[in-house]
Amino acid sequence: MLINRETNYTNLEIIPVWIHPLEEMRAVKPLCSEEVLRVIALLEDPASDPSDDLLDPCIFALEQHSDDNSEPEQASDSEWEDEVETLCEPTELCFYHIYYKPGNGSPPEKTSRIPISVWIFGVKLQGILDAGSERSYINEKVYEDIKHLAAGELQDDQTKEGVLLAYHSTCKSRGGAPFIIQVGSVAGEQYLSVLPDLGYSLVLGMDFATKFEVQIDCKNSTWKFSDSPEVFLFQPINCHEKSAHLCAMSELQEVKLKHFLETELRKFDEVSNLGAIKIIQHEIKILEDLLYYRRPDPLKEILGDEDEWKKVLTDHKVPETLRRNHVEPDAGHLGRDKMYERIKTKFY
Repeated sequence: MLINRETNYTNLEIIPVWIHPLEEMRAVKPLCSEEVLRVIALLEDPASDPSDDLLDPCIFALEQHSDDNSEPEQASDSEWEDEVETLCEPTELCFYHIYYKPGNGSPPEKTSRIPISVWIFGVKLQGILDAGSERSYINEKVYEDIKHLAAGELQDDQTKEGVLLAYHSTCKSRGGAPFIIQVGSVAGEQYLSVLPDLGYSLVLGMDFATKFEVQIDCKNSTWKFSDSPEVFLFQPINCHEKSAHLCAMSELQEVKLKHFLETELRKFDEVSNLGAIKIIQHEIKILEDLLYYRRPDPLKEILGDEDEWKKVLTDHKVPETLRRNHVEPDAGHLGRDKMYERIKTKFY
């Protein structure tokens, strides 16, 4: 299948369609020119693992029939049969048709930094899927090597502040260009910003994850595309720049840390010589902006003590509480001792 350069590749998805080999293929004659780079047709053994890399470089041998600047010419029947016999065994062929499928724009369920293999027209790039990155980036050197495979021209970077790096410095990108990328059995157009000194060949960010509807299961260390049955395993990537920074300690810092630990540990030694210290277990809660206190007592729990939770009285509320419990009609003029006992029962 030939793909027009002006086709809208947003949220593209690959669907396999199995057909018969040579008799069916003779009816489809490719253009042997630069347009072959736009072909998404896979000659794959159906019995192979569907998780294998699908864009094998051998299928792009068709490009060698002519130079990039030559006019498109139709391949002869004999040439086409030779290509088919060279590229695959005479079994069933698998074509992967691409169609537009709008997404719901939902972000991934969880975020992580995941190693990922990406194919760009026969070129395999090792990068990461970083849901903590807003945009997707490609290393400047890698871009120079594969810029002829881009689906469009390099566009200027419109951001004023640049990209915030891990060391809290900013870096301006050279711009960006769209590429047709493939991960597993899913392919589509992705805009990649060209960034100098990028630590990876490729970084796919949240724009990729949202557009292709990526779902990440950090608990089971798997991720997938929402509309694809393929499930990919991954191992978490440690943030080396942060861990290296935290582990680095100067000699002066080591001396201060040692002194601090010795001082604090000495306090525990002094406390241990004082004998046993009674620790009272208690609970507190806030109810209607008032503080309540409870000291767990197994006996009260058995008896069902209704006054287990006591309202905490602040200093300025104590006089008013004493007066109210002494003069209120239901207080019953219990006298001073009984009044204090009642307050102790109700309040803390």
